[in-house]
Amino acid sequence: MSSAADSVNRVAAVVLAAGGSTRMQAGHKLLLPVNGRPMIATVVDQVLAADFRPLVVVTGFNGPAIIKALEGLPVQVVANRSWRQGLATSLKCGLKALPAEATGALFVLADMPLVDVKTLVELRELFTRRDCDAIVYPAHQGRQGNPVLFPRRFFSEIMALKGDRGAQGVLRSHAADSIALPVDSRAVLLDFDTDQDYADLKLQKNG
Repeated sequence: MSSAADSVNRVAAVVLAAGGSTRMQAGHKLLLPVNGRPMIATVVDQVLAADFRPLVVVTGFNGPAIIKALEGLPVQVVANRSWRQGLATSLKCGLKALPAEATGALFVLADMPLVDVKTLVELRELFTRRDCDAIVYPAHQGRQGNPVLFPRRFFSEIMALKGDRGAQGVLRSHAADSIALPVDSRAVLLDFDTDQDYADLKLQKNG
């Protein structure tokens, strides 16, 4: 007989870290320091602290450097050799790596290092309270943010996506099966694509 703790521990996470970082002149953005750690390691630390297991990191561009930045962390790294074809390929790589017992998957953008552990825990807890059957996402002042947690019943739709489309279309198509978690912080809306974004990062922490 499964316990509530078993259910929690079967909520997986997929960190999407395959992109080419083409708009950042300072270097590969996921390797830039945030709180003394490479950005990708900071994001993974937070997801692990929120007790998502297993945690799959999908790499593509500069994969060996990403792997080195994650050395010693309990993650599974999957290489997306088709990463140039768009975000959908990374979503599918991540889902393919999950075990059959995973009740859901939290899709985490690796360039959103300001989403705190508290928000991640609240997303997981809301998901489990709804029997791991509803799409759960954070919202700041009515705006949908990231990361988004999808139950297993929507995995097949995500696997059918193509090109550079993320899973937003699946979320929009199932609004009646989705739940927003209101959050005070703008962090769920903030990613870091440019040098100016990175320069503003310390200011954004207080947003």
